[in-house]
Amino acid sequence: MGIDVHKNVLSENDYEALESVITSDEFAWYFSPHHLENEFQPDEANLWHFTHSFFDDRQTSVINGGMKGDKTVLSQYNSNVTKEFESIVDFVDSTYGPSQLLRCKANLYTNQGHSVHYKDHVDQADYGKDDIMIAIFSVGESNGGTFIDDTFYESEKNQLIVLDNVPHHGVSQSDSQNRICINYNFLKW
Repeated sequence: MGIDVHKNVLSENDYEALESVITSDEFAWYFSPHHLENEFQPDEANLWHFTHSFFDDRQTSVINGGMKGDKTVLSQYNSNVTKEFESIVDFVDSTYGPSQLLRCKANLYTNQGHSVHYKDHVDQADYGKDDIMIAIFSVGESNGGTFIDDTFYESEKNQLIVLDNVPHHGVSQSDSQNRICINYNFLKW
């Protein structure tokens, strides 16, 4: 599949509704003191962020912050915000064909005064490159973004980057208060 960049994915009204919800002071964000590991790493003290899990097929519904729960409980909506994030699911299905949503998680990076490169990773390590489709939706604009291979994709409002399950990493911003992206993982059919 390669890498596809879609601009202005949502209508202006749908984008503003999503942005309004996710940037509201009533929207729940959960502190993650680590990046890829399950516990704080003292030598990586700046690799922290906030998360909000919308959906995870491996997690129980009582946990909203991205912790893994009972893997026998499938299809858990972990947030009362569904309409806003499902518009992207509809776009992906209509553009790439039907797929199964495995996970949908928002990441919020705060301004640390300089750009912080997070670790390269694949989102779904139990699957191969061609089994999974990743979609990264930008809420707001900043000089932060995502590195895929050697290419940097800056965060642009209402932009969706779609890629295979390949190594990539996020970069925090230094020009705005925060960077928010919503990360979708789909199992290809």
